[in-house]
Amino acid sequence: AYVDGWHSYEAAYNDIIRWGTLTEKGGIIAVDDYSWDEVKKAVEDAATFLGIKENPLIVGDNLAVLKR
Repeated sequence: AYVDGWHSYEAAYNDIIRWGTLTEKGGIIAVDDYSWDEVKKAVEDAATFLGIKENPLIVGDNLAVLKR
């Protein structure tokens, strides 16, 4: 899944959770605009909620990749 939506914490968190629950185990969730503080916090919190224990792989300074 590729998430590129609103940059508020709530919108980013909800998008990551929504797509994360639809992504099969072993699948990838890529989140754009990781350099935004609100998005970074949403990635961390959503990863915890989804049971993802590994830190996201950061591509460049703006893309976070989570493995489900």
